[in-house]
This record gives sequence, C-alpha cells and structure tokens, in this order.
Amino acid sequence: MPADSQTAGDGAPQNAVEPTAPFHASERTAPAAEDGCLRWVQLTVEPAQHAVFLHLFINYQKHIQNFPGCRSVELLEGSEKGQFFTLSRWSAESDLENYRTSPLFAEIWPPVKATFSAPARAWTVRPVAIPA
Repeated sequence: MPADSQTAGDGAPQNAVEPTAPFHASERTAPAAEDGCLRWVQLTVEPAQHAVFLHLFINYQKHIQNFPGCRSVELLEGSEKGQFFTLSRWSAESDLENYRTSPLFAEIWPPVKATFSAPARAWTVRPVAIPA
C-alpha cells in the first residue's frame, strides 16, 4: 500500500494517511485512545544550506516540543545526501493541525523551506488496531 503525500499551495506538507512500514501483531494488539498520531516529513536540503538547516532545527525543536499536544520531535538523516526526516509525535491529530495553523509554524516554515532543494513530503499516521 503506497503512502500518499500532498502539499498545499504554499508548499507546506498536508496530511496523508497510510502507514507503509510492516506491522507485527505481537508488538501491539490495539492502540490506546491516547496514542495520537505520528508525523513523518521528508526534507531534501540543498548541500550549501546544510548548516543553516541544522541551526534552524536546533533553534526551533524545543519550541515545537513545547507546543500543546506535541510529545516529541526528532531529526533523522536519510541515506541520500541532503535527505532528512522529522518524526513528531502528537497527542491528537487536532493538536498537529493546531500547530500547522499556528503563528509558530508560520514563523518556522518559511526559513526552513528556503533551505530545500525539493518539495517536502509528509505523512500523518496512526497506530492500527489489530483484533486480538
């Protein structure tokens, strides 16, 4: 099942749902209501902007993590040059949407987006309830 990604007219990633990773029933039998959602965002950064991008992430990470409903934000590096992923965990999809429409996001997204060499791709995923 392929993941689907979308971007808004401003290039900000929109919601897409469909997990692509294999699920092992032994790991979890049913999600709890408080499991919320995870947000994967793939970012391709211009090599010349690498240091700028990392500086922006470091400066904004705590602000994002302190946003109501955000449990954590991680930065991961892909195998291709300039490829990064952010993984954020949210208490509820409504918390993620509140962040995406917040003044904080409006402050963060333009300078981060300016470091990209390709449009960002994003997926919002939730735990899958597997009957016991």
